[in-house]
Amino acid sequence: MGYRSDVRVLIYGVDEDVTAFVASEKLKGYKGMKYHPLDEPQSKYHERNIYRTSDSTSALIEFNWWDIKWYDTYPEVAYWQTLESLWEDAFSSTTLCMEVARIGEEVGDVVVNYYGQCDYFLNIHREIVNNMDANGYYYPENSMPVLNEESNDE
Repeated sequence: MGYRSDVRVLIYGVDEDVTAFVASEKLKGYKGMKYHPLDEPQSKYHERNIYRTSDSTSALIEFNWWDIKWYDTYPEVAYWQTLESLWEDAFSSTTLCMEVARIGEEVGDVVVNYYGQCDYFLNIHREIVNNMDANGYYYPENSMPVLNEESNDE
């Protein structure tokens, strides 16, 4: 089955810079891949969204993957990792920003990287969630006396 991760990538900036980025990346092609990573078909494991500011001067592209094997041996993943490694040199003269967040299966496997003059949209938030109600457990009123009984184990 392999190690799985959830990944989110944001690319944003002035509309003209985002459009130029997408066009130039698509012109480079996608050797060894069925689709260019920017055009990967959406599924229950992957989606992408495009957002614009209310004045239509800036754009943000959001890529999400859930339960993905995020290994650099896969060409699609290597694309994103290569893009991260050259971002500052390739796009520092533009308004473009990129944010990448990945959460692996292990608790400590968390990565968040920011490139460019970011707005820091992506953050990792972990919390403990109680789903007992969803699994048929409920809180009967008569359970409190049991919890409040004093013990004579002294």
